[in-house]
Formats: sequence, C-alpha cells, structure tokens
Amino acid sequence: MTTRLSLIIPLLALGLSAQLAHSAQVLWGSARLAFNYVSTGEPNALGSDFTFQLGSFDPDFTPTADNISSWLAHWTPAQSVDYNANTRFFTGSYSLQTTAAPFTSANRAYIFGFNRWATSAANSSAEWILATAPNWRWPAAVGGIAPPVQWSMSNAETVVLGTVNAPNSSTHMQTAKVNTLLEFLNLELWAKRYAIGTDDASLAADFDGDGLSNFEEFEQATHPLKPNETSTPIETRAPIIEFVSDSSELFTELGLFKLGLPNGAALVPEVSSDLITWRPATDEFDVTDDSILIYRVRSKNPAVTGEARYYRIAVELP
Repeated sequence: MTTRLSLIIPLLALGLSAQLAHSAQVLWGSARLAFNYVSTGEPNALGSDFTFQLGSFDPDFTPTADNISSWLAHWTPAQSVDYNANTRFFTGSYSLQTTAAPFTSANRAYIFGFNRWATSAANSSAEWILATAPNWRWPAAVGGIAPPVQWSMSNAETVVLGTVNAPNSSTHMQTAKVNTLLEFLNLELWAKRYAIGTDDASLAADFDGDGLSNFEEFEQATHPLKPNETSTPIETRAPIIEFVSDSSELFTELGLFKLGLPNGAALVPEVSSDLITWRPATDEFDVTDDSILIYRVRSKNPAVTGEARYYRIAVELP
C-alpha cells in the first residue's frame, strides 16, 4: 500500500496557449551544492532560515549600500522561495503576468536574500545579499512559445550587498551583516516578506492550508506558506525546471532532489489537461538521471501552442 503525495511539487503549465502564450517564465536561482556563507564565513554557512526573493525596486530608486534603510519601502517581490540548506541552493519558477511597474522591460530585476528584516540590539544577526545584472530586464508578459528567461546568481554582475563568486575563492555566495533598524511587525512589510498581497482576497486566503487565513498568520507571527506547528504538514519541494531546445521545438525537463525521501519511494511523472484528473505519464518521459541525489526526466513531446498540458512529479511513499 502506498501513500501518494500528489502536491509535492508546484504545478507547471507547459506548452499552453493559456500559459505560455499569455505570460513569460523566469527561472531563477543559484548554483547547486555550492559553498555559501554568512558574513563571518566558515563554519557559519547559510541556513534554512534564509529566504530569497525575485523582484524589482521602484523605477526611480537605485539601491546602494548607503540607502539600505530605504530598500523595503521601494521593493516589490515577485516570488519568494526558501533556501535549501541540505542541497545548498535555491530555485524558483515565476510566470510573469503583468508588465505594470515595477515589472517593466526597462526596469531591472534583482535577487534579494535575507534571514530577517528587523535588527536591534536583541536582533543583531540580520544578513542580506542583493545582486543583479545588466541583462536582468523583465520580459514581455505576452507572446508565443519561447524559452524561459534564466537568471542565476552565478551570472550576477552587480552585487550591491554581499559577495558572489569572490575572486580566488570557492565561495559562491556570502551575505553581509545589516545593522539597519526597521519596523518589522507591519502588515505591508510582513506581506512583502512572503511575496503575498495585502488586498482582502489575499489576506483572507489560506495559502498553506493549515486552517489559518493569511491575516491570522500575520497576527500570530506564523509562516503563511507553511503549515504551522499545530497542523499536519504537507512536504513541498522546489522542482528543478529546465527547457531543452531542439531546432525550433522546446522540450521540458523536470527534476526533484531525493535527499530525505525514505527508501523505496517511487517518483512518477504525471500529466493533466485540466488540473483535475491526473494520470501517470512514464511513457511520455525519458529518465535522464535517477541517482541517489536526484531524479530527472525529459518530456518526449515538444510544447505545442494551444494544447493544454500540465506536468508534475508525484511521490509514492512505501
């Protein structure tokens, strides 16, 4: 008998007129299994308390190391993901649905990492990192099928705070200590911390399914994207999502890190056309890697405009 965790990976719509034809996808993250440290260096590595966000500042604001106290007032996150301390990386997949400011093609995108926002005498361990590159400009949110934009910390050319790929060092990322006092228990800043909205619908929603609305999570200082300690946890893992181009066709490759899964767990790619009915799709994928560390599959079918296909990886526990 097996238990199926069918929601273990966020859903990804591929080859759809409803998805790819009306949005642009940004794949962003950092190098896997890299050496990442806080400002004090070894042995103080980045931990699971770190969050990374993809977003932009207001068009008339340029962040510098001298105006840190003003960053959050001008910052709009598009997506927020947790840092994986076991595999030492973070990754996200964001579908751009709007070209409204600050997500315009003329405005630069940034990757912002932090472990906390408020600092004081009793909270002096805030560590931040902020990086960008000249070509990190938001794509148009409409158009035909096109490869996703890929932004990685490995390619960051402008590091506003912290370091990335320091010369003569094996360190990939290193955060910097921040001593700027901020008002943390503020609804707007709290919502930015998790990249959720402050409109009535967003605050009334229960994103992590633990029975508490997002506003109640704010009031109780709990995580709105993870079930709280009194709830039954649902394990979620960030997927590895890559696109392989063959001539004019695009093929999708999905992966999942296997660390922490019990022995005998089976990983099965599934497909749906309506997000309601799912079926195993092992015959539609080639397994490209099934090692101790990772499970990776590549679609045999190219993305087709106007054809609805949604992919996910399900884990069957023994």
